Amino acid sequence: MQDIHRIDTQTLRKKLQDTETPGSIKREIKREIETRQHDQDDAATAVIVENTPQVAAQPAKASPWLIDKLYDKRGPVRAKALAGVIALLNQELDHEDLKKNYVVELLYRCLCGVKKGSTKEVQYSLKVIGLLSIIVDCQDKMSEIYREFLAVSSTSACLKKAGTNTTKMLECLGVVTFFGGINAEETQAGMKVIWDFMMNFKSESGSDDVNNRKKHSSEILVAAIYSWLFLLTSMEKGGLNYWTGAISFFMNLLDNNDDIVHAAACEALALIFEIDSLDKFWNGANDSSLPYSQLRKTLREMILKKLSSLNMNSHVVKYFKTLHFPGKRIPLCEKELVLPSWYRLIQFNYLRSLLGNEFENYMAKENKLQNFFEFDPYRNNNVGEEQLYESTIVKNQKNTAKNSMPEGRDPQTLTAKQRKEEKVRRTSLRNKEQTKLRNKDREMSEELKWLDGDKINFSLLFTEI
Repeated sequence: MQDIHRIDTQTLRKKLQDTETPGSIKREIKREIETRQHDQDDAATAVIVENTPQVAAQPAKASPWLIDKLYDKRGPVRAKALAGVIALLNQELDHEDLKKNYVVELLYRCLCGVKKGSTKEVQYSLKVIGLLSIIVDCQDKMSEIYREFLAVSSTSACLKKAGTNTTKMLECLGVVTFFGGINAEETQAGMKVIWDFMMNFKSESGSDDVNNRKKHSSEILVAAIYSWLFLLTSMEKGGLNYWTGAISFFMNLLDNNDDIVHAAACEALALIFEIDSLDKFWNGANDSSLPYSQLRKTLREMILKKLSSLNMNSHVVKYFKTLHFPGKRIPLCEKELVLPSWYRLIQFNYLRSLLGNEFENYMAKENKLQNFFEFDPYRNNNVGEEQLYESTIVKNQKNTAKNSMPEGRDPQTLTAKQRKEEKVRRTSLRNKEQTKLRNKDREMSEELKWLDGDKINFSLLFTEI
């Protein structure tokens, strides 16, 4: 038989029906016909896109034709359709159209892909679910995404046995729980799935280290650590459960030979100290006779001693020496995003890693992310405005917060019950002050927007004064 690649499709179909054609040849013919059909689908898509009038600033809408392809019986076709959905979500979207017509359908098709699809289909499905959790701003839809995905990930083979898509599953679980969990209980349900995975993953080696596992084991462990930390950044002190043993777990990971595991463990310890509820992370905190300040000092010295023995010279070591995070300024969308704390840095790095090269695009187009980071990529940041904003808001907030908060009682003289009551009292006072400051901040922001609209030249204004 001549080369089947040179035979027209109609003739190939006839040979496929011919009972005298050998089975091995029929399989080759079938694969060739499917390949040509895929190429025709791609060509048709290109024609549709090319012939569709492109209107500037017109939000993109999902095509019913693209959604229908997600129901195709052929795995490669579904995978290509998911790739098309990802490309669509990366555009400027018609959020209302997505919310009303496609979110739920996309979710359940992707869940099917996660359960039964090929490696590529699972990877694309997880990507779509993660992007939906970032894009969708309807709480009911977000809650549904969270509930359904948590149920799937809790029983998924990806988290039962380390595999190719385990890292993607952990990252998706982190971002879905972060944006979809409506309270501390739901957030910590996702944290527990990840924590249990870390405990099982570590114990499979038969010891406290993971050095002898497969080559990609460190990447999987690090993905689990950062996913857990990402969720921890969203928790308020009062809503935290007791994650007993977390400090010991991360300190033990410092003995790992892999640099990326070192870095993740260091950042975990730094974040826990920044949260400052050490009694909820330390397995020896049941001794109520030990004042909290002494517990904090002892743990800090233990961690510094451990880091010093490893000859580590990093920003984490400097943090534990001073307990001060210097802040970072990240160039973004031709502006600067200020990250003033460990929890903000971890959130930024996690979402940037998840979105990859599309991170800046999402920061520019998604209000949800802009509000989350309190970042406006379209705001004019000339020198006059920046100085005015700093002097009237930032400095005022620092001074007001400092002067309005009454001094607390010395924690070393308090019992565990009294420390708890003192913490509740000071939290209530702090929340009231922060509410006042946010109101002032909002008023000043409105004034600055008005100034933006009139494009006042601040240098001339100050000269006249």
